Amino acid sequence: MTASITELSEAPDRARTIGDLVGWVDRGPESVEARLVLGVAVGGLPERARRVLGWRLVDEQTQRQVADLVGLPQGQVERILRRVVVGARSGPLPAA
Repeated sequence: MTASITELSEAPDRARTIGDLVGWVDRGPESVEARLVLGVAVGGLPERARRVLGWRLVDEQTQRQVADLVGLPQGQVERILRRVVVGARSGPLPAA
């Protein structure tokens, strides 16, 4: 059963605003800048590294699950992630 936004917002024990329903917290201009910089940096990665990073961090898959999805050994997934993290700390992101 699904409920409309109006039904959810009118229920006394439920969220009252669209923000409550969506779960987004606006962290201000710093957050926007960080997302833009991260988007550019991740956009510069090879496709495989972007997929691995997305599955691991966004979809919260384990390294084993990511390895199964991409068809690589788990150790290779670990190396790709390590290269991305090390590169992010030291400057432009490396090719994976």
